[in-house]
Amino acid sequence: MEKTKGSFWGSTQFAEKRWYYIHAGTLELWLQMRETGEVVVGTRRSAAASDAALQWTELNSIQAEQNEDSTIKWDWYAGQPGREITVLPAMPDRPLVLKPQLSRHILPGCKTQLLVFIPVWLQVYSGGESSENMIAQFPSEILSSTWFGEMQSGELCYALERDLQDNRPAVALSPLSAVCTLNIHNDSQSLLDFQRMALHAEYLSIYTDGHSLYTNEVSVKFNGVDQISQLKYSPRAPKWSGSPGRLKGPHQHPNKSLLKRSFYFIKSLTEM
Repeated sequence: MEKTKGSFWGSTQFAEKRWYYIHAGTLELWLQMRETGEVVVGTRRSAAASDAALQWTELNSIQAEQNEDSTIKWDWYAGQPGREITVLPAMPDRPLVLKPQLSRHILPGCKTQLLVFIPVWLQVYSGGESSENMIAQFPSEILSSTWFGEMQSGELCYALERDLQDNRPAVALSPLSAVCTLNIHNDSQSLLDFQRMALHAEYLSIYTDGHSLYTNEVSVKFNGVDQISQLKYSPRAPKWSGSPGRLKGPHQHPNKSLLKRSFYFIKSLTEM
């Protein structure tokens, strides 16, 4: 198996008819390349999460035979001819509802910078990265679903119960966590008090310095419960992270309607 650029993320040349395995978070993944581009993928959820360095392990024939059991879900794909497989990290495909263990309070006129660690998904491509070549995507960690907002105007999200950090520079807790920087400015005359916050992770890109993963910064200017708040997604990684290169683009690009909808979520939080 030949690897490009010495990193797990990116393209890998697999030997045909050999089995490869990785344990990424709670995801166990088996992969075999066959002739003319067929790809066999097996997946299983582990009770114990792994934070070990991401690395493919080549299995011998005995290990591969032992893995053919009913606990593994097997899928077969007719992919691009060749032996290249590309694996990239991606943000979750729904917004996240942040539920910090410690309630946050921001006084009028004050600013704060908080960090949240987002578990990434693994996207697998037959050949190079393109929407036509994507085989499947798998979350490295299963997050529970939650509803955010009013019953009629709310949105289905994932619940992310993580404590928000206020120290930087930060290194991700695991190779499967991306550090997201939140800049919150309370430009109102009242206390901004939130126990939950909606974050549209599907609009975030992923960057890497070769070790940790980062997202672009998110800035929120809160002008008051009955006023319009400004929500901005930076086009680059945070300055304090150095100069990491972009590894993966967002699922979608933000627009004006997104900003208004996100403001509604934030306003609702202050009324809890």
